[in-house]
Amino acid sequence: MTVFVDPTHLAAAWQEAMGSPLTDLDGLTAYEAGSHLGRAHSRIWARPTRFLAVSDDYEATLAALRKLSRDLITASPTDTIHIRLTTRCHSG
Repeated sequence: MTVFVDPTHLAAAWQEAMGSPLTDLDGLTAYEAGSHLGRAHSRIWARPTRFLAVSDDYEATLAALRKLSRDLITASPTDTIHIRLTTRCHSG
C-alpha cells in the first residue's frame, strides 16, 4: 500500500518526535508503522510548544497525523507501507 504524505507540516515534527525521518516508515508493515505512529502522536500531542518550534502550524501537524492514521487503518496489518512525500493530493 502506498501512503502519500504531505511533508509540509509533518516531516519536521516527526523528526523531532522520533529522532528519525518520516520516510523510515517506508517498507514496514502497517502494523509496525502504526506502532511508530502511536508513539509520535503521543509525543507531539503531549508537548505542543516544543513542536510549534519546528512546525509553524501545530493543528496542521495533528491533521497530517490523523490522515496518516486513517491511511494505515485502511491497510491490512501485514501490508507493506510505502511512504511517498508529496504536496499534491492523491486519492484511492
